[in-house]
Amino acid sequence: MKTNLATTCAAVATACLATAGCMLSPTDDQIVSSTTGVLNFQGYLTQPNAPVNVRAWNYVTHAMQDVGPQVRSGTAPVSVSGGPLYAWSAPRALPAAYWRTGPLGGQCAAVGAQTTSSSARQNMMTVEQDWGSCWTQHPSVGEFYGNCQADSSPVAKLYTSNWGEATVNQGILDVAAILASGQISLVFDNFTPTQGQFCNSGNPGGCPPGLSSDPETYQFYQPNASSITQTGQPPLTFSITPTRQSPLTVYIDDLRSRRLTFGTSGARFVLGIQFEEAGPELRLNCIRDFTCFAYPTTMELPTPRASISFELVVRDGQVTYRDATATFTTSSTDGNARSAATAIGAAMTEKLNGEATIKSAVGAALDSIIRQTANLGTFPVAAVTIGGGLIQVRPGCPLD
Repeated sequence: MKTNLATTCAAVATACLATAGCMLSPTDDQIVSSTTGVLNFQGYLTQPNAPVNVRAWNYVTHAMQDVGPQVRSGTAPVSVSGGPLYAWSAPRALPAAYWRTGPLGGQCAAVGAQTTSSSARQNMMTVEQDWGSCWTQHPSVGEFYGNCQADSSPVAKLYTSNWGEATVNQGILDVAAILASGQISLVFDNFTPTQGQFCNSGNPGGCPPGLSSDPETYQFYQPNASSITQTGQPPLTFSITPTRQSPLTVYIDDLRSRRLTFGTSGARFVLGIQFEEAGPELRLNCIRDFTCFAYPTTMELPTPRASISFELVVRDGQVTYRDATATFTTSSTDGNARSAATAIGAAMTEKLNGEATIKSAVGAALDSIIRQTANLGTFPVAAVTIGGGLIQVRPGCPLD
C-alpha cells in the first residue's frame, strides 16, 4: 500500500505543498468491517521528521481530539517536481467514543490528521477514494486541490459495512404529501384591481422587468404578489410577468395550491401541485383594439395543476436540486387559457432555476421532505438515488 501511495503521490506532490500535507488513507466514505480493527493512517508531508497527530471526532466530548501518540514523518525523501515529500504512517484503532451509531444501523467515524508548523497546528488535506484517477483528470496544483479533496476535508468519514440506508417507496411519499399539503402553500398572483396602482408612467419600477416603456399594457400588474409559504417561516414573495396575447394582457388572480403530491419519474423527484378552482383564475385586459368589446374580462382555469421534476443532489449534507422543469396544465380548451398555462409553467421553470432565493427555499423544502420520509432526524444526507419508483437515502456521519 505504501509503495502505491508513494508512486501516485509523487505526481500530486505540489498539491500537498499547497496544503499542510496529504492524508491519503483512510479516504472519505471508506467502508470498514468493524469498529475495533486497526486503521492504517498514512500520507505525506513536505518536511522531514515533522510531527503528525492523528485525530478523530469524539462523540462524548463533541470535539476533534488526538488519537494515540504523535508520530513523525520520515527522513528519506520522495523526489518530486517542486520539492521532496516525506511519508508518515500511524496505525490506529479508534476507541468506542469515536464511533457514532447511525439512524438506520451501523456506525461511523470522522478522522483527520494535523502537523505542526511554526508552533501552529495545521490540518492536512483528505481525499476521496478515487483521488488517483482524479489527479489524472486534473493534473495541476489548482485543479487537484479544487476538485480532488474530500467533500468533508479536512476530515474523512468512515462507515461500517452495516451502515443503513433508507428506502422510500410511493406509499411513504403519499403519506408525506398529505402532511406537506398542510404545511406548504403556493400562490400565483400578478393582478391588482386598482388600475395603475403599481405600473404607471410615474413608477416604471412597478412594471414587469424590461416592460416599463408601455405602462398601459401592464396597468393591472402587481409585483411580488406570488408567494411560497412553509409553516413557521415568513412567506417568500416573487413576481410573475403577465402573459401578453395581443390585444389581451392576461393576469393570474389568486391561484392557490390545494394539494401536493410526491412521486418519481426515472431518476427524478416529481412534485405535483393541484390548485383550487374557486372564482376566476385569469383576468383579461384588452387594450387599443376596436374588438375589445367582444373579449371577456375573466376566465376560469378548470383542473389547474403543476408538475415539477427535480434532479436531486446533495451539498453539505443537505438535499437540493441541480435542475428543475415545470409544466402547468388545465383542462380548458380555450386558447387564451392554454397559453396562460404554458406561460405559468415557463415562469415556474425560470424562477426555480434562475432565482437564488426561490431555489434556496425550494431546496430547503425538498431537504425537509426527503429527510422526513427517510426518518433521518438531524443526520446529514450523504447521498440520494432514485430509480424503479424508489428513493434510496444514505445518511452521512455527523459531527455532533
